[in-house]
Amino acid sequence: MLAVTYAVRSDIGLKRETNEDNLYACGITISVENRIIPFSFNGTSNIPCLFAICDGMGGYADGDFASTTAINVLMEYAEQIKSTKIPDTIVQEYILKSNNILCDAMRERSIRMGTTLALVVVQPDCVHAYNLGDSRIYTLCGSEFKKISEDHTLASPKIKLGVLTDAQARKDKDWHRLTAYLGIFADELEICAEILPVLPAENGLRMLLCSDGLTDMVLDDRIEEIMRYNQEPDKVVYYLFEEALNNGGRDNITIIVFDIQSMQNGRDKL
Repeated sequence: MLAVTYAVRSDIGLKRETNEDNLYACGITISVENRIIPFSFNGTSNIPCLFAICDGMGGYADGDFASTTAINVLMEYAEQIKSTKIPDTIVQEYILKSNNILCDAMRERSIRMGTTLALVVVQPDCVHAYNLGDSRIYTLCGSEFKKISEDHTLASPKIKLGVLTDAQARKDKDWHRLTAYLGIFADELEICAEILPVLPAENGLRMLLCSDGLTDMVLDDRIEEIMRYNQEPDKVVYYLFEEALNNGGRDNITIIVFDIQSMQNGRDKL
């Protein structure tokens, strides 16, 4: 029998005054009361289960509103997404509803705001993943470490074409210019999540979801090292978070790490 052991943390970092990130982990989200203080917990869940991170944009209350709206709508769809064998269509329905709510709010307030989305659905035999924006999803299974999400930024094609290295792109003016996110009007761009390759749900698979508050501060090689050499998800989250702070902590930092494990009588199967 497979189950998921997970740990999460979300924090304002060292430079921001509020946390515009939000998350969903097996039904738990960040409440209004937990916006300013460091938010962390860990647990174990049966499969199917659902994890997501949203990084709000727009500044202060607007970014908070955008990420929280996306998570609140996800709560409405969570059971349906988890129970659908191929959830692509229902995920797109969720995305369209979230986007419409944000667009209506922007028209009413005469402002711009939005949020990224990184979403993972763990089912008994496979793992489905989706993303919009630059919140990332990584996998570690055996010897293979991989970033499976796509960065929807203007800098991303420059890296793929070899015009810029990853290190150079981080200093490029287009590094944070998003090309896809929740909060896009219909006449600007068709809103559609990146559907990532389906993964087998196998014992030993470790996954990381994170906002760019982590990946702007910590390079992939160091992320891999921390993921590979710490046994428990809560230790991985702790050391990733500390690394981001030590490197400047310029943005909100939100991290989810989970392991798929074989369980026997409520304990890890050795």
